[in-house]
Amino acid sequence: MENTSNILKKTSVYVQDMLRDKLPLDLRYHCPSHSEDVAQNCRMLAIAMGVPEEEIELVELAGWFHDTGYVDTTAGHEERGIQLMESFLSQSGYPAERRALIAGCIRATKMPQSPTSLLEKIVCDADLLNFGTPAFFKQNDLIRLELESLAGKKFSDEEWLLRSESLLKKHHFHTEHAEHIYGPEREHNLETIQAMLEKKADYRAPVHDTGAKQSA
Repeated sequence: MENTSNILKKTSVYVQDMLRDKLPLDLRYHCPSHSEDVAQNCRMLAIAMGVPEEEIELVELAGWFHDTGYVDTTAGHEERGIQLMESFLSQSGYPAERRALIAGCIRATKMPQSPTSLLEKIVCDADLLNFGTPAFFKQNDLIRLELESLAGKKFSDEEWLLRSESLLKKHHFHTEHAEHIYGPEREHNLETIQAMLEKKADYRAPVHDTGAKQSA
């Protein structure tokens, strides 16, 4: 098996090249930079939680591969990503038992997320870390463009705000560390969304006025 630095470097080059060459142009959010961000988030969270280096490697590899299935499909992309991971890492002589752990991490990111182990929880939190950062709104705009393009329909601003509100209200980070550090900013993002919805409600209020009509 190759050492950590070699396999991670080979993986990052392989994944970024594949995503740049094969991802549909409609994918504004699930792009090479997102996979790079998630891999970096995986390492950062794992280090902060005192995870041993040999396990940090696993979550970082999972971060790189977690969305690679989008090159072929949107539905069930996690399983396709696992196949791509298995093919690449097995050719590099990466142990089957470690590939199985990576597969579990990728599978756990399927929405709604369902992690059980610590490593799976780290990867799930890394994938949606922007929910608890100021970058949420920029990333949320990108996912809106992506979904509109894929669905062939436009969301109204109110529809998208309601969807965003629901997403943030249901979300929680799976590790105590991420919830402690990023949970407050997620709540601030939620409050911002709700304030935007209230302003739209205020704007619409005169349209629904049921008061007596002014006499001629």
